[in-house]
Amino acid sequence: MRPTVLLPLLLAWISAWLPSAPDLKTLALAALALTLPWLALRGAPRPKTARFLSILALLPLLACALFAAAAFLSGPTPYGTLILFTGANLSAYALFLARLLTPTPRLTTPITLLLALTAWSWGSALAMATHRGAEPTDAPTCILAATTPSPDSYTRALTSLWDMRLPAFHATSGRKLLFTYHALLIVEGPTPTVYNWSKLKLRFDPLDLTRNPYQPTTCPR
Repeated sequence: MRPTVLLPLLLAWISAWLPSAPDLKTLALAALALTLPWLALRGAPRPKTARFLSILALLPLLACALFAAAAFLSGPTPYGTLILFTGANLSAYALFLARLLTPTPRLTTPITLLLALTAWSWGSALAMATHRGAEPTDAPTCILAATTPSPDSYTRALTSLWDMRLPAFHATSGRKLLFTYHALLIVEGPTPTVYNWSKLKLRFDPLDLTRNPYQPTTCPR
């Protein structure tokens, strides 16, 4: 695989899961994710290591799929989609490294998986930015995410696609109680409308404010 193709591919994939404000550990992890494929390309083929990584690639996907299924079945959860997204990324990257270490790398499958995960994250951001699921309106709007596990903590405005990527924000919950939603779309007006963002459906769904009386109905000024 040519380096001119490898670098843009990996940078696009890393952009899909990197936090909005990454710390040093996360940046080091991103640097490692960029470096390992280069080392694999420069070194001699390692069939045994490739087979080991191919088997290993299945483990995070299976484990995260089981955790995600358990999370969905246990009731309201903010974590099911994120767990599945994380497991799929780990598996796709491990498979990508495994194929690079073979004598004749076949990269179609891992590259397709990495691109699909990148599209999932950025597609989620685009759907949120275009208010997918919400009624068209000319009224002032804003998208807010909570900063603490409290209904009155929706103080983080999501204003860019970078902030709206799939893993860049999430709801909080207790054992059986959903404390906050992933994000809220607030449509101001005489009769305000509030929508809840669904990471699973990639759309805004209207909230019943009579059942959610503590949700914000105005945008920060």
